[in-house]
Amino acid sequence: MMGSLQAQYLQTQVFTASPVRLVLLVYQEALRRAAVASGLTDSEHREGAHRAILAVQEAVQVLQENLDSSAGEVAAKMAAIYEYVQQKLVEANMKKEASPLAEVRNILEELRGAWQEIEGKIPA
Repeated sequence: MMGSLQAQYLQTQVFTASPVRLVLLVYQEALRRAAVASGLTDSEHREGAHRAILAVQEAVQVLQENLDSSAGEVAAKMAAIYEYVQQKLVEANMKKEASPLAEVRNILEELRGAWQEIEGKIPA
């Protein structure tokens, strides 16, 4: 029952969100999964770390696929950042180490912060 309520809440959030809020939701999920993966990399739960890292990769792929190429240089720089993040996630998954994940989390947190600033400047 609780799971279905959470799913309904998330569905409502997604269907009623602005484009900027949707981007923030993707960042939020990526950061949540990266935190889970970081906690599992140095333990015996390597399969859980693997699954969490794959989820982060999927979230970053969503961000990559939804870049607006008409944004020119900004989009190109974001694409390069996302590609770097993907490389670090592959490294983290192969080595099952937390340090590449820490770098990924720092990058994603900084980008999320920038999107939060953008959201704050959009009139309600």
